[in-house]
Amino acid sequence: MQQSSWWEKVKFLINVYKELKKASRPRTVIGFRILAISISCLPFVSWGIIMGFDQIPLLNEIEIAQNQMTLWSALLNSIAFIFGIGLILYDIHLEKNQSRKVARLIINGLPNMQLNFPDNILNTAEKFLAREPVMLSAKSENLDAQVDMYNAESKVNLISRFVTHEGCQKLYVGGLARIPFLIGYGAMLRNISGLSYFDKLHGNGGWRLLDDEDFKIELVYRDEALSPNQKGEIGIALGMSTEVLFEQLPDALKNHTIFIDTTGGVERNKVLNQENLHRLSKTLAEKIDSLSSKSDVKSIHLFLSIQSTLAIEIGRRYQEGTHKDWVIYNYDAKQHCYPWSLRLSGSSLTVESSAD
Repeated sequence: MQQSSWWEKVKFLINVYKELKKASRPRTVIGFRILAISISCLPFVSWGIIMGFDQIPLLNEIEIAQNQMTLWSALLNSIAFIFGIGLILYDIHLEKNQSRKVARLIINGLPNMQLNFPDNILNTAEKFLAREPVMLSAKSENLDAQVDMYNAESKVNLISRFVTHEGCQKLYVGGLARIPFLIGYGAMLRNISGLSYFDKLHGNGGWRLLDDEDFKIELVYRDEALSPNQKGEIGIALGMSTEVLFEQLPDALKNHTIFIDTTGGVERNKVLNQENLHRLSKTLAEKIDSLSSKSDVKSIHLFLSIQSTLAIEIGRRYQEGTHKDWVIYNYDAKQHCYPWSLRLSGSSLTVESSAD
């Protein structure tokens, strides 16, 4: 954290306190209530009846008793005030410690897209104390160069060594890249816990966390009883952001691809709830588990039109040694076809020849 003036530090603590109170943190809420009660009692505590009738013994005793009560009330009120402050400061201290264990990761794989980590999704403490953002992927038109970068990052175990090292408890992850690469980077994250996804909205171009209402979107299979082709290839087509069209699939897979729809129809940024995202990826992974268990299936081919966070989350479901190789296709809207794909096998990606 950079050096700052005392006033900046005070403003920082006030902002953290406001966010803790907004989040209904129990210690902060109780501490605030104790402070409110102690402050509201100040006029009564500081007020004492001073009786100046020394010549009357009874009134003099009343004065002594009153002063003693005022002293004890002031003491108890001070203790309550300090205790309330202590609870709030303790919560702020915990928030600061947790923020130091927050990592930030952004995948930037589109050549003409300039991406910076969206700090607006962080709370005040995280903005100041979270680890420096790490950017993955290569912004290149050269497909081989991007694949080489991915394999290099995977080989050195970059995420574990330089992103989630030293007790990381929370990882913000998001970004923009072609679907095959997002799936691949998701596979890199499969052993990482504490992920919080953020997505770029197509409407206003802003970024947001997936913390909206859970609309319980589900996958709907059109036909599950399909067999692989002679090469042992079987496809899965999931159209969520846009529709995946039968006639645009490679000829060898047209009659060997399971089509999946989602409840509620086609829509961009359809899933804005992280728990819903987990359930969707889990359902698809169960289908991949089932296909991988079949001896006549040699590879699983994925045609996915989905938002970036779901692609990453699906990639996290990849199980090396259990799943057959994944071949993930990239759609070209200008050519209306899938000109290339990437094969995910173990911890590496390789470029496949043209789907046609």
